[in-house]
Amino acid sequence: MPDTESRRWLRMVQHTNSLMPAHVNAVHVMDREGDIYDSIATMVEQQIGFVVRAARNRIITPEEHGDTLLFDALEGLLPRYRDSVQVSPRTESNMPDNRKLYPSRKGRTAEVLVTSTAVTLQRTVMSPKHLPKNAQVNLVHVFEPSAPENQAPVEWILLTNEPIETENQVRRVVEIYRTRWLIEEFFKAIKTGCSFEKRQLASYHALKNALARDCPEFCVSG
Repeated sequence: MPDTESRRWLRMVQHTNSLMPAHVNAVHVMDREGDIYDSIATMVEQQIGFVVRAARNRIITPEEHGDTLLFDALEGLLPRYRDSVQVSPRTESNMPDNRKLYPSRKGRTAEVLVTSTAVTLQRTVMSPKHLPKNAQVNLVHVFEPSAPENQAPVEWILLTNEPIETENQVRRVVEIYRTRWLIEEFFKAIKTGCSFEKRQLASYHALKNALARDCPEFCVSG
């Protein structure tokens, strides 16, 4: 069976879960690259917690909202709460493909609204037939209704199987996703600051020892 992108994401999720103590319920946080029906449907079926940033305007079951597309389900929802989020400055990417997804911006405090609802995703035509025909997920939408001129508004569309019945539960989903920035900073520090990928180490054992040395240095300096 080919080692597709969806299988790599799912394999990492399942491997991580296998290392967790029985009493720990991990919630797996993924950016747009993790928006893959095969992975999402499997995590729903196996009751593995996740928060995934949506990248695709997927088909949903039409009887829920009278719509057929995921992003249409966001229309007309009443805000659960208002919040302020810090937006870090970002320079324009050197990679043309990333400039649309990650435009340059100034640092600011963004005033956002948060809405939520439940949707049912339909299996894609490219997904294996052994997967469920649909997957019930919760949808949390964080968006900036009035962004500064010439600045792209903040918007996160999050798919999750974490509960969203109360305001505190919705806030928890958003905060879980926001931890992704700390994770990204950790990887950047290891890869760039510690030059982990450039080390000329010939064995897994040596690489593991180098990582064990670099991680405490990051934690202390951070």
